Amino acid sequence: MIKSLFITKDNWLYFPDAASAPIVNKYPLHGLHNSLTEASIAQAKCLYNDFKDRRIVICLSGGVDSQLAAFAFAKANLPVKYLYFNITLENRPEKERIYVDEFVNRYEIDLEIINYNFSKHELKNFLNREKYHPREMTVGFRIFRKFFNDYIETYPDTLFVRSPVPFYYLREGGVCSGAVKFDTDWLDKIYTHCPEHVSFEFYTTHLYEYYESLHMKNKLLQFHKQFQPKNFAYTELGFDFREKTATPDWFDEDFHQPYRRTCIDFADDMSLFHLKEIDKNILKYVYEYSDKEVESVLTKYTVKRRKNSEYFRRFYTTLYSFKTDVDRYDL
Repeated sequence: MIKSLFITKDNWLYFPDAASAPIVNKYPLHGLHNSLTEASIAQAKCLYNDFKDRRIVICLSGGVDSQLAAFAFAKANLPVKYLYFNITLENRPEKERIYVDEFVNRYEIDLEIINYNFSKHELKNFLNREKYHPREMTVGFRIFRKFFNDYIETYPDTLFVRSPVPFYYLREGGVCSGAVKFDTDWLDKIYTHCPEHVSFEFYTTHLYEYYESLHMKNKLLQFHKQFQPKNFAYTELGFDFREKTATPDWFDEDFHQPYRRTCIDFADDMSLFHLKEIDKNILKYVYEYSDKEVESVLTKYTVKRRKNSEYFRRFYTTLYSFKTDVDRYDL
């Protein structure tokens, strides 16, 4: 029986299972920090002190989420492991690798790299063994789940630190809020079947309190209807801007420069579009379906998903809210 889906300090947020909305028990828990660097280091130190008897592994990628966590542990000079799964298809270069290499060089991180290259045939066999079905879990998550499990078999005391839970600034009329977005389907497939892990931003409220203090003070931030404050890493920490890269690039005919990926998506509005493209490209590239067959499969799945809409739902859990007059500027 899972006590709570996420490991959080002092059980500040209780999450009984993937199909239930979480309950905010204690927020906030800490004093305010003066900078993103200060807040993230406090988060890293707290996590390390609570789990220093484990093999703490920071899962690094080219994305801002994982690099914010890695930045915090590196700045705090904590003795943790940094891991990168370099997974490629048909020897095509992993596009995010350039961001990983630049990051570890900048912060002098000793990175463990696990390389694996799929052939088209191997990927198809892997997905068949995993009983792949469009939209049930992206191919990237299925692959990473396998590597997480393989790694934990070698190192049973591993605790993975990941950063996959999106936090948003939201505004509805004259009310601003900070909320965490959950997808019941995604939670069930990822969190209930993966090795033990901790979400870096989620473990304590150091970062969320810092984000809230900025939100309440800054009218420009209150103007946004939807914005992900993780993007402060670009301005406050000096991270390099980067295009949005992920698994769909594997299957794109114009792999080296797919247009839909060469963008910076501050509100994450394109995520659903990207997930839809994953299914189409896998069916066409790996399974060699025609356009008509692809459309048929995805249509059937959409109908099935609508029938199970109560299970397949997304919801926001509000951590804080306040009134603003910035709505008057919303033309």
